[in-house]
Amino acid sequence: MPGTNTVAEIVEILRTGHFDPLIGIVETLQVEAKSEPYKLSSSDWQKQELAKDVSALANACGGIILVGFRTTKNNLTAVEEIESCRPFEASFFDTQQYRNVLQNWIHPPIHSVQIDCYQSSSHPGKQVAAIIVPPDACDDKPYVVTRAVTQDGKVFGTLIGYFERVLDRVPATSVGTLRSRIKDGMRFGELSERLTSVESMLAKLLSPIRETAGKQTDPTEQIIERIAEAEKAVERTGNPNLVLAAFSASKCDLPQLFESQAAPVVELLEHPPRLRQNGFAIRVPKQSSIIKGELRRWCLRRLRNNRPLERWCFDSSWSGGL
Repeated sequence: MPGTNTVAEIVEILRTGHFDPLIGIVETLQVEAKSEPYKLSSSDWQKQELAKDVSALANACGGIILVGFRTTKNNLTAVEEIESCRPFEASFFDTQQYRNVLQNWIHPPIHSVQIDCYQSSSHPGKQVAAIIVPPDACDDKPYVVTRAVTQDGKVFGTLIGYFERVLDRVPATSVGTLRSRIKDGMRFGELSERLTSVESMLAKLLSPIRETAGKQTDPTEQIIERIAEAEKAVERTGNPNLVLAAFSASKCDLPQLFESQAAPVVELLEHPPRLRQNGFAIRVPKQSSIIKGELRRWCLRRLRNNRPLERWCFDSSWSGGL
């Protein structure tokens, strides 16, 4: 079965010098394998390939390029997996040359890229290498390859390329996609000004609310106390109860709540509209009463065969409702 490993797990295996445990590892969004070192001394095309592979990882989520590992396609999964390890002579891999290419071919430069070589315990004098793009390198994306190489080997510094790793490959970025991203970037200044304006307006609107909220005390204890009082009023203390509690974010102005039994808000409290076709079949209404001059409580029971079936209690006050 093909396997996957994290970048950290792969590095731990490399440090042991025993590379066989990596056989069977599949290429993924974060893992790329190369059978041999890039030929940077003799081919600008290879320099572009190195810049493409590294920038593609940095434009995704980071990852690792293993150098010295041959891959083959798994016929069942259709993904590339490591088939064998191919250590190479140290003279074939110049770490500083790799850094120079990445510095000159990618913008902005990815300074956090790690390039390390690991000696093989089974092939004395030979090694493999790993190019690691840490996740924090993605903070500065997008990265672009600053040069393009034509089929006849000419290098153009006026052309750029954008690459992003997807799953186990680096697909071509379409002209339409690239244009759309450039267009969005060109509109950033305009959109930034609009967002700043919206934030300023919201700040002015929310300022009074925040000031009021800052002066209010935490209503949690008051709500808990009212729930306990309501349970006692309907003789449900210590029993399983379903309680719905709510309070307003700002002060409510309900002066008629305590003025008259015929006030519209009191009528609404004592005779709420039906929320479903058959209502809740509440048969025994009881007139609401004022409690401590702070809230108006309405308690009732629903009966079946003259026995209490359900008990309800609604509390409303100046500062909210329970």
